[in-house]
Formats: sequence, C-alpha cells, structure tokens
Amino acid sequence: MRYFLLIVFTLLFSLGGCDNSSNKQASSPYQNNPTKVAKPFPDAKTVKQNDVEVKIVSWKETKEFIKSQKGKIVVLDIWSTFCPPCLREYPHLVALQKKYPQRVVCISFNVNYSGIEEEPPESHSKDVLDFLVKKKSNLINIISSTPDEQFYDATDITSIPVVFVYNTDGTIHKMFQESKEYGDDGFSYQKHITPLVDKLVSKEN
Repeated sequence: MRYFLLIVFTLLFSLGGCDNSSNKQASSPYQNNPTKVAKPFPDAKTVKQNDVEVKIVSWKETKEFIKSQKGKIVVLDIWSTFCPPCLREYPHLVALQKKYPQRVVCISFNVNYSGIEEEPPESHSKDVLDFLVKKKSNLINIISSTPDEQFYDATDITSIPVVFVYNTDGTIHKMFQESKEYGDDGFSYQKHITPLVDKLVSKEN
C-alpha cells in the first residue's frame, strides 16, 4: 500500500511540475520576440493631428537615429510644402513603408524652416500636418529644426526633392536628386526608388 501511494504521489508531483513549466512559458510569449519598439526621439517636441504626429528635431539627431537602424534599409525623403514635385511623389513614400513595414524605415524630413526667428519650426506644423494627415502619413515624420540652408550645406544639396536610400549598415547607398540622369521629368519612386529598394530587400533575404 505504501508503495502504491508513493507511485501516485510521484505521478502527481511530475504532472504538477509540467504544468508549472508550461505556465511559465505561456506567461512570456514575447520574451525573445518583443513587439514593442521604442518611439524615436522621445524627448523631442511633438505636434499631433488625428493619428499623425510630427517630431521637431535637428539634422544631427536624425542622422544619429538613422545610424541606430542597423539591419534595416532607411529611406529619407527631403521635402517641403513649397515644393510641388515633392508633394506629387510623397504618396509613394507612404506606399513604400506599407510594402515593407518590417524591413524598411521610411522617414519624412520636412525643411520648411528657413531659420527666420519670427517663424520657428513649430510655426510650420499646421501646414505640414494638414498635408500629412491628408496623405495618411503614419511614418516617422520630422520637421527639421536645422535651417534649410544649413541642412543643404551639410548634405551638399542644391535643391529638393531629394531622397536618400541607406544600406542596412547605415551608409548611404544612393542619393536621388534632380539631374540629367533622370531626364526632364526627374526621378520618381515608381521608376527609380522603389525598384532599388526592392533589390536591396531581396539581396538581404
């Protein structure tokens, strides 16, 4: 009888141990695969309209963020509400982010701010947000706090639109800007940028 009770007790203890182990595993399903990613520029001034938000940050801060995105292709679109070609191409930036939500980081970098003291970066937020909301731009949206001419000097840009495509190691793969290389119509997402990103993503697979 004692031998029988010992066997029963041993079986119950073993079952209880399995249940405890499975409970521990079930309690942390995302332990090795976290789904929450820290928002970029947590300390930056943020302006929001509906579900679209804009961060006001410098070019230096933006470069540091791009460097932190190792393992992902980064597409940085330089634009202004005063630039018709920029506005025309913008929906394709949004579409590109939707196409590769995990592999590509698309950044909208607005350069409306010219450095005029009476017109600080946040004074442009309404015009910028009105456009972004209309285009459903749920990207990393930035209004540059670096005056446009300083930004152009730092990046050797003479005019916009400009789009930078970065490799997964944070280096610049290609800079798209208006030139004879793309003909009279200039570069476009459909003809030039998206096909390049497709190739880079395929190469990383």
